[in-house]
Amino acid sequence: ISKTFQLNEPNFYSIKTAIWNMKSAELSLQQNRKQIAFNIFSDYLMILETQENLQIQQENFKMQTKIFNFIKAQFEIGEKSKLEFQQSKIDLINYEIAITETKNHIHQLRNTFFSLLKIEDDNKLFSELQIDFNEIDIEFNTNLTLLQNQNNLKISELSLLQNKIDFLPSLSLSYSLAFNDENSVYEFENYQRNSNSISISASYNTFNLLGKRETYLRAKRDLRVRKLQYDNLLTNEKNKLQNLHNDLVTAQKTLVLYEQKLQLATENLQMAEKQFTFGNLGLIELDRIKIEHQNSQVTKNQKIY
Repeated sequence: ISKTFQLNEPNFYSIKTAIWNMKSAELSLQQNRKQIAFNIFSDYLMILETQENLQIQQENFKMQTKIFNFIKAQFEIGEKSKLEFQQSKIDLINYEIAITETKNHIHQLRNTFFSLLKIEDDNKLFSELQIDFNEIDIEFNTNLTLLQNQNNLKISELSLLQNKIDFLPSLSLSYSLAFNDENSVYEFENYQRNSNSISISASYNTFNLLGKRETYLRAKRDLRVRKLQYDNLLTNEKNKLQNLHNDLVTAQKTLVLYEQKLQLATENLQMAEKQFTFGNLGLIELDRIKIEHQNSQVTKNQKIY
């Protein structure tokens, strides 16, 4: 039995590299789990938003049905033109089309969502989420991507160290143990059955210095590039977090304005319906106010989610 230990022991670097690669693999697994959780959360919000849009369309459909019935009655007694009657019917059909398409979209979203969770869909409405955005911490510490890059940096530093030590003389420590079975029969009376030996050797290869130097410089450049990439990634991640926080603050402020806009649009629509009933407002102007009201509803809904 024999084993040789070298100053620049390859097994040491292989084990250290394997340890860092294992840590990176564990981080990658965590990243995938977080991505799956984020996808589930995003799909849930998308279903909530589409669900709310369907309710908006159904409410507008009821309103348009009332307007259509009124115009139909006015048309039958000759107070509304055929153009107004047919235009009102087209508007009603458009709402029916939108409701049908939105229901199909919700069905597709729910299929994807429950397939991802691998559970059966009970066809119940999704509940609204209660999230306190004031408790969100925007102080940047680190993330899984940065931790993976830190592991890659350590591997590069280890490789550079290995290449640097290659310039030193090769020192080797060898130990050997020999043992023979005592039950064996030998013809020689003084046969040595057990032996131990230790040896130290040193060597220096002068014919590969240029190759070692090129390998070392390449490893040094690679480490410098990885450090620059890490610094850029760190800056980008910090900026990304700050931009997301700014977007959140902006969304919170504009949401208040969108709510005010929707309130005014709702009041305008109520007044427009009364004026249209009394004949003081035309169908085109009423449609414009309805569209403004619907756009206000949908835009507010988008800002919420």
